[in-house]
Amino acid sequence: MSLSPHQQAPSGPTAVLLLGMGGPAEATEIGPYLQRLFADPHLIELPFQPLLGPLIARTRRDRLRQRYAEIGGASPIARLTARQAQALSARLAALRPEADLHVEIAFRYAQPDVHTALRALKARNVARVLVFLQYPHWACATSASALAQLGAALRAEPWSQPCEWGVIDRWGCDPGYISFLVQALRDHLSQSPPTPAPLLLFTAHALPMRQVARGQNYAQEVAATVHEVMKALGFAFPYLLSYQSAIGPVAWLQPSTVDVIDGLGRHGQQRVVVVPVGFTTDHLETLYDLDIVLAQRAQRAGLTHFHRLPAPNDAPAFIDAMAAMVLAHLDGSALPSMNLTLRCPGCQHERCPADDFGFLS
Repeated sequence: MSLSPHQQAPSGPTAVLLLGMGGPAEATEIGPYLQRLFADPHLIELPFQPLLGPLIARTRRDRLRQRYAEIGGASPIARLTARQAQALSARLAALRPEADLHVEIAFRYAQPDVHTALRALKARNVARVLVFLQYPHWACATSASALAQLGAALRAEPWSQPCEWGVIDRWGCDPGYISFLVQALRDHLSQSPPTPAPLLLFTAHALPMRQVARGQNYAQEVAATVHEVMKALGFAFPYLLSYQSAIGPVAWLQPSTVDVIDGLGRHGQQRVVVVPVGFTTDHLETLYDLDIVLAQRAQRAGLTHFHRLPAPNDAPAFIDAMAAMVLAHLDGSALPSMNLTLRCPGCQHERCPADDFGFLS
């Protein structure tokens, strides 16, 4: 894992690997992307998954194509993450001009995948890799599944040269990230009319309740982010936390963002500022679910002022926060979470994703 302050850093280039979910960069990739999503038992748990997964993916393909068509035809995640990587690389070079630092990208369900990223890292003969999970809050379906895939890829393609691996695994309460969210809110509120008083609606991706019941701390980590933001704002505004993008008939974390908007309209709330937390780039769940579906719902509910804060993308303040986290881990002043390899007490998987994290030790 990360070095302690008294350990000597390995000699050779260092890479930062931005590891996230990804999205279909072209319309032709939507079908294969869905196939990979519904084949992952850690992301979407299905009975008879090898049979039901492909079937559900095919039934959802056309619907998803229509949604992507409304935001430009495909996902902007690859493009926006590439801009983040370029900006982060430049910022690290400015902060540590003497270091040989490189930023690489890998996606769980899209290209470039972990195998592509590993080949690029091998070609550079890197001596150290810091995996920067692009999920601020930990969930087995996202963070753990991505790390497990990386571990499996490393077992399948062993490296001949020694390499030290570290990880930034939970950062929803990182001071730089909180500062970015707070400043984005202040900037918007300073340019908006003071009345009617705004309600801040924080929204995060939902998680199936059966996963929550197994002992995952996802909801607590999201709530901690919200608390830190509101604390920095002096709790000067009313606020709520809701969850979005649930699919299928199973129970998910509540309340749903759509239902909250309906309820706020019924109770006479006129102005809502939506703050997506947990998303590092704009994608279908912000550009479609929030900007189109939720905005239309807000209009029907009678809200007169509806605004959604953009995702961090490559905003300079967010890149600064990312760079600070990277350097803190590389210097040994920050360490992975103590919960990194903790198996959920109610885990029902024969093989937990954490079983594949051995490359980090």
